[in-house]
Amino acid sequence: MPPRIFIGDILYCASRVHPDWEWTCLVRSEEKGAKVAAEYPQVRLVYGTTDDSDLLEEEASKADTVFHSAASDDHVPSAQAILQGLGRRAANGPAYYIHTSGGFALAAATLATGKYGERFDKIYDDWDHVDELTSLPDHAPHRKVDKVVLAADPSKVRTAIVAPAVIYGKGRGPDKKKSAPVSEPFLRPRRVFVVGKGENIWHNIHVQDLTQLYLLLGEAAVNGGGSATWNAQGYYLAENGSYVNRKMLKLASSILYKKGLVSSPEPEEVTVEQSESILPWLKIMVGVDSQGIARRGRKLLGWSPTMPTFEDELEAALETDARAMGLSQLSNAMGAIEFCNSPNIKHTCSKTQDETNNPRPVCTQCTDPTRCIYPESGKRGLPQGYITHLETRLASTEQALFAVYEHLRSLGLHAEIPEGLGETPPSRSQTRVAKMAEWERLPLTGRGDLERWWTERRGGMVGYSEGLVGDSQGQAASLGVGSSREDGGSREEVAERKGQAEELARGEAGVYF
Repeated sequence: MPPRIFIGDILYCASRVHPDWEWTCLVRSEEKGAKVAAEYPQVRLVYGTTDDSDLLEEEASKADTVFHSAASDDHVPSAQAILQGLGRRAANGPAYYIHTSGGFALAAATLATGKYGERFDKIYDDWDHVDELTSLPDHAPHRKVDKVVLAADPSKVRTAIVAPAVIYGKGRGPDKKKSAPVSEPFLRPRRVFVVGKGENIWHNIHVQDLTQLYLLLGEAAVNGGGSATWNAQGYYLAENGSYVNRKMLKLASSILYKKGLVSSPEPEEVTVEQSESILPWLKIMVGVDSQGIARRGRKLLGWSPTMPTFEDELEAALETDARAMGLSQLSNAMGAIEFCNSPNIKHTCSKTQDETNNPRPVCTQCTDPTRCIYPESGKRGLPQGYITHLETRLASTEQALFAVYEHLRSLGLHAEIPEGLGETPPSRSQTRVAKMAEWERLPLTGRGDLERWWTERRGGMVGYSEGLVGDSQGQAASLGVGSSREDGGSREEVAERKGQAEELARGEAGVYF
């Protein structure tokens, strides 16, 4: 009888190599199910989520082998349900459970010390020191689920944990076709950031090479365990190389700058605190150190990654993400960016008609708008710094709203939220600079922050303290930000505005640089 496979997401490769296997696939919706059925008509579909423990247990009890990769690394109930179900069929011999964890589990030292952007000496090894991986500290990421899997009775269920490093490359599944982990934090703000020193290291693996490791483990399971090791010895790292974050981010910044998608060819170094204001998870994505060598799969299963390296795939991944996000170049023409940044070319100011050697003149026609230190009202779109702050504020607002709603839901109080949520107390008109100052002064990252924000909003006290509001409004009005003034004024007035622009740019580097 062909083996029955209950699998979360991994279908493409194994279904082609072993069409005789009977497959069951968990899908979350009819829409996703239609995509799977179109490509894999032989697959039996089960509709549900990883929260449907009874369903998972029942389906697992019918399977010989389960691959779990659907948000598996931090979801304890689904792992428990699968193991419970597989344990029910022990009379027919042990079942097999191939569980997906992640290389983030190796970042415990960074998280414990808070030393983001630093390299640690510890390099894990899944062959000589597999016991270090199966006994990671409880504060390590994914540890709660790993412990559940490792605690399985080997006489009933034989388990293997696969911990992939950073996954990149184009997938071949029916829904998710790509994995480009470095794009998200940089394409939106149009800047590449390095957290701290940027000396931390991440290993990486192409998604198609990862699939091969799953296939080899699946084949071993079907053959009674094969040459693979399981349970206490069944921890498999998955990587095929590594990168130092600063070097990788410098390469990404260079690629994106040449395409007109970021404002500088060099990554911007930020502190941990600054990174949290840019994106709450930025320090995690580019600041943790996770080093582990994958030897077990190579030695026991003959696993041999063959796909292009992370560096080889990086440019294509960034291009794909930029297109998917609908992003365009920062300037109308790349030649304009090169022209304005050339120190050897004189420019003529569009206001004064004077020539200047400044590589970023008042001229708004040819300079990169995110780098120009002379923002002029009505001449270009919003400063990129303001857009970045706005997007960050929206993200933190959504995160705060989600956390509050989730808490109310856990208490059963969400049903008491009225259909009409009411109106937020109106705030007075503010300059963009004042708004950004308010957002930085009143973050939404915790209960205390929310209380301060609520108190000020209810009292109508929004914005800077009185002294700062006056100063910022005065400067902004002189610059024309929020002003409807059309004429350029005398040369003396232009020179005065120019000086104020430089002063504001230096004082608000996060806005204009």
